[in-house]
Amino acid sequence: TLVARSHHQSVNVHFFDDGNVRVARIVLDSVLLRYAGHVNETGLDQDKRDDYIVIGTRASRVFHSEDMAVELDQYTGHRELAQLI
Repeated sequence: TLVARSHHQSVNVHFFDDGNVRVARIVLDSVLLRYAGHVNETGLDQDKRDDYIVIGTRASRVFHSEDMAVELDQYTGHRELAQLI
């Protein structure tokens, strides 16, 4: 869940004009490889990629609705994403 939360937040913060998702996925894979011994294979299969996009879009809506309304550790938008990762 921590990895999903961090990934979800970095996708939604928009550090760059373009490439936020790519950078967030690199960070996600780095953390997963370091602590879990594997990388996220979501983008390798079109169905999984489609699921990732749908879940990520839905999670972004939750992220923005919760923004500034709840404490950071109480955000819930990443939970469905955690199940996919």
